[in-house]
Amino acid sequence: MTEIFVIFSIIFIFYAYFGYFLILFLFKKKNTLVKEEYYPKVSVIIAAYNEEDCIRETIESILKSDYPADSFEIWVSSDGSTDGTDEIVKTLANSQVHFHRVKRRAGKVNAILEVVNKADGEILILIDASSRFLETTIKTLIRYFADASIGSVTGRKKIIESKSDVSNADGLYWRYEAKLRELESRTGSSLIGCEGALTAVRKSLFSMDFPKTIAEDNALGYQIYEQGYRNIYEPEAIILEDASKNMKQEFLRKIRVSSRGIQAMVYFYYLFNPIKHPMFVFQNISHRICRWVAPFFLIFILLGSFYSDHILFRILFLLQILFYGAALFGLFLPKKQRSFFLISIPLYFTTVNLAAFFAWFFVFKNHAIFERTEREKS
Repeated sequence: MTEIFVIFSIIFIFYAYFGYFLILFLFKKKNTLVKEEYYPKVSVIIAAYNEEDCIRETIESILKSDYPADSFEIWVSSDGSTDGTDEIVKTLANSQVHFHRVKRRAGKVNAILEVVNKADGEILILIDASSRFLETTIKTLIRYFADASIGSVTGRKKIIESKSDVSNADGLYWRYEAKLRELESRTGSSLIGCEGALTAVRKSLFSMDFPKTIAEDNALGYQIYEQGYRNIYEPEAIILEDASKNMKQEFLRKIRVSSRGIQAMVYFYYLFNPIKHPMFVFQNISHRICRWVAPFFLIFILLGSFYSDHILFRILFLLQILFYGAALFGLFLPKKQRSFFLISIPLYFTTVNLAAFFAWFFVFKNHAIFERTEREKS
């Protein structure tokens, strides 16, 4: 019986990380999305808290966009920053760059909401303060809105490689995510939510009428779906971002992202009706929930293979010890020496799954206000 449960757990892990991808790949449809030259007024909104290290570079990268200068503006909403963020933005302020300071820090969602009504754009682009644009990012993102059925478009986050353990593994993870979300879009729509680092949404559909504690990118995507519009993932609309400073920062970030994502699903529970919303349920269970419960199955595999007397399961147990041992060993190595993939991949995989495990213990924690993630300097 133990062996059967271990086999089932292995199948589950395979599906969570590979099987779902294969299903989407095998049944993908021809890409029929229309990409037209389209130049509506755009408002880029940045919610910032103590971002003096990156805010100037982010704004300057946006200003270099090949999108018509008179058709886009930037709004920076400082969520009670206590460093030099406000002063930096004020030096850049002009007819295109606008500054707003939130009087009392209340979190990212509140910072966004305080400037939305001031923004003139027909399309809103929501980004992280650490997101650096390519010249083509806005144009590539916006061209899909010529199709009236599209309510939001999510872009691709590309991690800047720095030969560190986090950037190597995180970069690989985001390349995998990019392909997965692209395949989801080929089904007609990516229904797992938007991407907090880069999402464009029609202002007429924009709403953050949900608790500020839940993941706003997931929730925003769910609301777009509720209104009958599609969310598209565009891998060519790229923003560059530095990796988390270290595995501790990545661990804490993953806990926050997972727990807030779980909260969003609980809040929108009524959408998880497989009869009314079959594709929505399929994508969210396969892409999100399977990964959030994966650490429990990994524990079952470890314990089950330990207690089994079968030689194959004994070998499996030893392979797991080597894998997790490599991850543990990596913690004690100097940062630059962890970049070797036989160390960085086990370390990152273990960190991500430990974070998903602990996220369940923080599901009911108020995440409206949290500390920013420290990032590497590129």
